[in-house]
Amino acid sequence: MLSPRRLAAGLFWRVLRPAYELAYWQVARGHRSRLRGTVFIGVTGSAGKTTTKDLLAAVLATRLRGNVGRGSGNYAHDIARNVLSVRTGDQFRVVEIGANTGPGSLDRPLALLRPRIGVVTSVSTDHYTAFGSVDAIAAEKGKLIRALPPDGVAILNADDPRVLAMREGYPGRVRTFGLDPTAELRAEHVTGAWPDRLSFTLVHAGERVPVRTQLCGTHWVSAALAAVAVGLEMGIPLSDAARAIGEVEPFKGRMNPVALADGVTFVRDDLKASLGTLPPVLAFLRSARASRKILVLGTISDHPGNNGIYTKVARQALEQVDLLCAVGPGAFIALRAKTAAGGGRVRAFGSVKAASAFLQDFLRPGDLVVLKGSNTSDHLVRILLARSSRVACWQSNCGRMAFCDDCALVAVPSEPAPGELVPVTSEPLDRVENAPGDSSDVQVIVGLGNPDPALANTPHSVGFAAVDRLAEKLGARWHPEEGAQVAAGEWNGEPIRLVKLTAWMNHSGPALRTLGGRLGFGPAQCILIYDDLDLPLGSLRARMNGSDGGHRGVRSILEAFQTDQFRRVKLGVKRAGPSRPEKDQVLAPFSPEDHAIIEGVFPQAFERVRSQIQEARRAAMAATKAPGATPTPSPR
Repeated sequence: MLSPRRLAAGLFWRVLRPAYELAYWQVARGHRSRLRGTVFIGVTGSAGKTTTKDLLAAVLATRLRGNVGRGSGNYAHDIARNVLSVRTGDQFRVVEIGANTGPGSLDRPLALLRPRIGVVTSVSTDHYTAFGSVDAIAAEKGKLIRALPPDGVAILNADDPRVLAMREGYPGRVRTFGLDPTAELRAEHVTGAWPDRLSFTLVHAGERVPVRTQLCGTHWVSAALAAVAVGLEMGIPLSDAARAIGEVEPFKGRMNPVALADGVTFVRDDLKASLGTLPPVLAFLRSARASRKILVLGTISDHPGNNGIYTKVARQALEQVDLLCAVGPGAFIALRAKTAAGGGRVRAFGSVKAASAFLQDFLRPGDLVVLKGSNTSDHLVRILLARSSRVACWQSNCGRMAFCDDCALVAVPSEPAPGELVPVTSEPLDRVENAPGDSSDVQVIVGLGNPDPALANTPHSVGFAAVDRLAEKLGARWHPEEGAQVAAGEWNGEPIRLVKLTAWMNHSGPALRTLGGRLGFGPAQCILIYDDLDLPLGSLRARMNGSDGGHRGVRSILEAFQTDQFRRVKLGVKRAGPSRPEKDQVLAPFSPEDHAIIEGVFPQAFERVRSQIQEARRAAMAATKAPGATPTPSPR
């Protein structure tokens, strides 16, 4: 039976909200029909929409009355609100239109707006998952041009073939902009190596006007050209447009610099990290002049779990920076780029709080730090804020659109007490690169759990239970080590160690690293056994490497060793029934029936562990037999 709260929520989302939005939309349509003297200008594209829109507003405001929608709201309800805010007598209104939800995204907004001028900035892979191909994305954005009236004007980026192709079949006038020599409005002599700002020469119809902006990065030249192109169409002289653009400051979260009193400068590009926006940031870092260049990379939008993309981006970044600090779900995948050419360094953290703790002491005067992430997933700006003020909210993936410096909750604690979380220190990079070595052939099987006896029969301690059963099977005895219980034995002729850390789960990493340094083992010899809330009770899964999957004990280990190259066997602990908070799920005792299911899966888990040990041994033997190979003491 549904609870009153769920019934109320269902009523709101299924009945009341749709009815409200329909009424709101109808009011907006009626208001739009009365705005016959207002020129509506639609701006769409995979990147640069908001900056283009705001630059365009500055250009048009030099001679005309009008405005733009605030922020980057470009969904249908944002556009309806935008239309309702237009006043009778306004000569223009610039509206950003997003293709966020797949095919058909632009249909309803365009029917409401009826724009006379359409601007398309670019087409790339943003929202690729919703569309399935770049051509489908281009087709959706091209609807803006097809919606223009015969006396309308299409403003198209000549440097993007898919955008330029939108002029085909359009009967109205087309203005092109870009660096391409064939563009009607183009830029020459483009410069902007940090700390310099974007400068270029505007060229149109034989006229040449110098432009000096306050924008960071040469990639903004496209947005500036688009704004000037619309200005020309609306009767704004080239010189006025150039002057207006030069007075516009960088927009928050879009390559805006923040110089701190301690001599560290941050450049925030933390609104969204779509794949197409990463090359301009790397180009900015490549040409920048600074004592050290650091890139903090958060979630790549639309590709949060794509291992290949994170590794590729990390390798490209390490060619440009002195340190890559990866944060979030893809962070530990980025560690695979450590061997890339360029001599860079990479650190990975599962949370913004951990990354902030590391950077707090690592950064020094003269450093240039670029924050590149997706705000609703990462809220990377907290790294900047924590250097000069108190940040208490370290919640991950809160989903709020607002930046943390505009959010009152930034000072409200949002996580468990500090003692329950693993502290992260800014250990020197050379010591991280020389983590505990692999001086022994012994395979180390680490069961993860919590040391409190009261939690022994809970999902969060199944790793402990697994190695306890394996110790019984092998007749191995436990003996105390600093920070752990260790049992040594032999399994099918292979020497092994079984480990139960006595630190709390979230402190597993430092404890295991200390133990490894003392006993002479490293990640290549370890196999982790632990619980997985995403797998049904009694199931299991083996992996050779990867991210932490949301498991804080594993996260702590990957952060401490700065590698994802840990073999693992994960035991499913997701119980049937209604969903419960994660803490309740992992700390609630097993029923006798569930306990029996867990005990029954241990033999399968041991077989997976044995297979991983044998595979490692075969790989090591193959490596030593390869021509020119030198013997390797432990398998990797």
